[in-house]
Amino acid sequence: EVAAAGRAPARTPAVELTRGGLFLRAEGALPPLRAHVRLALSHPSLRARVQVEGEVVRHVSAAEAAAWRMTPGFAVQFVTPSPEARAAIAALADELRRDTPPPATPASPRAVGERLAALEARGDGPYALLAVAPDAEFGDVRRALRALRDELEAIRARPQAADHPGRATALLGRLEAAQDALGTPAARLAHDARTGNLGGVARCIAAGVPASLVAARRRALLAEFPARAEEARRQLARAEVARKLGNAAAARQAYEAALAADPLDPDARAAFAAFDRSAPAA
Repeated sequence: EVAAAGRAPARTPAVELTRGGLFLRAEGALPPLRAHVRLALSHPSLRARVQVEGEVVRHVSAAEAAAWRMTPGFAVQFVTPSPEARAAIAALADELRRDTPPPATPASPRAVGERLAALEARGDGPYALLAVAPDAEFGDVRRALRALRDELEAIRARPQAADHPGRATALLGRLEAAQDALGTPAARLAHDARTGNLGGVARCIAAGVPASLVAARRRALLAEFPARAEEARRQLARAEVARKLGNAAAARQAYEAALAADPLDPDARAAFAAFDRSAPAA
């Protein structure tokens, strides 16, 4: 079930599910790109519906679907799912993948074309291309990079249609860009700080990125986007007021907004961590 601003909740079938997002079959008017949506996932393997927030990252119109011989609809990337939701989604995605024939050796030119179209329809960002969560562990990122590279190299080496080599090569170019962005903690820190991906930043810091490099990345980020510093200060002030008033939900929202603007601020991260420890049920 999908709920978006200005739209009544609607039940929509999911064509593809990964740990990082899903592709939904839909025709007619689609939620705008970058729109925030609320999802309730149902499946016989789930003990209860899984509630998760998402962001629309890709459209496939009816015309594009006809040209690419795939399903029309839109792709959604999950946004900071809870640990419980993340675990349930990961287990279901793994189960569905086990029950689906491997895409690396499709049986027909049409199947290869559909697989390439599905990859092309994923969002432009590296997480969407790799179908991993924004806070994925480095091991999961490396495995996704390796698996997708092997698959695309196999298609390029044994094409089943004239356009397959070119399309696989273009996707390999996007894959190289994804590796450049996420392949090392230092590079991923810069990427995730720019996009305000708090989970990814936390992974990089936990991986041992030196404090001096974190500070250098922060200086570069704020030099390029000076308005972020003021936005972070404004949100931190709101967070402190909400915290003193006992409004834990508003405080959490403001802390997260502050860190989305300036995710490498060590004082803001420490303040949010202290708040998190004092209000675990918020």
